[in-house]
Amino acid sequence: ARLIGTDIDLRPKFEQLDTLKYDVLCCPNCGYSALSRYFNNILDAQKKLVLEKIASGFHHKDHNGNTYTYEEAIENYQLALANAIVMKAKSSVKAYICLKMAWVVRGYQSQLSGEGLQRGKEDEKALLQNALDGFINARATEDFPMCGMDEETVDYLISALFYECGKNDSAIKMLSDIIVSHTANTRIKDRARDLKDRIMAEKGR
Repeated sequence: ARLIGTDIDLRPKFEQLDTLKYDVLCCPNCGYSALSRYFNNILDAQKKLVLEKIASGFHHKDHNGNTYTYEEAIENYQLALANAIVMKAKSSVKAYICLKMAWVVRGYQSQLSGEGLQRGKEDEKALLQNALDGFINARATEDFPMCGMDEETVDYLISALFYECGKNDSAIKMLSDIIVSHTANTRIKDRARDLKDRIMAEKGR
């Protein structure tokens, strides 16, 4: 898949294929599910929790076809989030699942219309808010790197989520800090500057 760009909140966009649909790995036997980067990191105590609270009520659905539908992908993300909650995963992990699920819901909206599209937008907004809350908590309680991101990237992501959730003043404050940071790389500073300019332009309308 060829990368053709990224959204404000760092969602990657690929030509022809939405690779985000395939980032959750699911065991067809017990229902253990996680993002691919975390799938092999399960601890013995967490295995016990999965077997007690997930596997007992899990019913595998056969998959047909060479690709996932958006509905199937969203179900996989929901199962990954349920597993993360049961396993008492870090706030950052749960926030990252919510963020990626929001990205998948965003992709799904291209196939929706009418009431379905409206529900899709509402679901995306709720997931982005959950991701924002989770990353704010993680930033105060966890060490970096976080979900493969350094501190400045997480700060930019939080700023973008503030913007998408309608909290522009909080977004501008964090973006301003990134722009003057001595440790942020040029790429993140440029993103922060572009987003701040966009917010200021929208406020001036």
